[in-house]
Amino acid sequence: MEFEGLLGYAHGMVTKSIAGLAENNRTEEVACGAWSARDVMGHLCTFKLYTVDVISTFVGNTATPYLDLMGQQRGNFGDEQVAQRKHFSFEENLLDYNVAHARMMALLARIPAATLHQAGTLPWYGMEYALDDFILYTDFGHQIEHASQLALLRDRVLVR
Repeated sequence: MEFEGLLGYAHGMVTKSIAGLAENNRTEEVACGAWSARDVMGHLCTFKLYTVDVISTFVGNTATPYLDLMGQQRGNFGDEQVAQRKHFSFEENLLDYNVAHARMMALLARIPAATLHQAGTLPWYGMEYALDDFILYTDFGHQIEHASQLALLRDRVLVR
């Protein structure tokens, strides 16, 4: 499977994992630690926006609010961003997540494959890594992890 196919697969896993969840299951049931499905979607959305910021620097963008926040909040980024999105509905988080995914894919289409695979282009991440390494960990792996948690929640509440 090609790189873009992997990212589409992970995105599809997330959207399939939430199919059939009632609104109360999206906000009241625990999916990951203390987070509801709504919180997990907000978390995935902000990480997707962070990834979009990183990718956008490869096409000349310098306005990177989520990349900047990640640098400031470090290990607290996930919790801080979930707290910031508490007033968002599940559907708002899902919409923002889908829009960010579409933006990410459009940006990736603008980056030459050689650049995508070139080690050392993200010195702050590690000189041995390339942009595609960063994306596979930060986006693909992260989505797979949380899609599994969301699917477990869905399966648990649908059998009641």
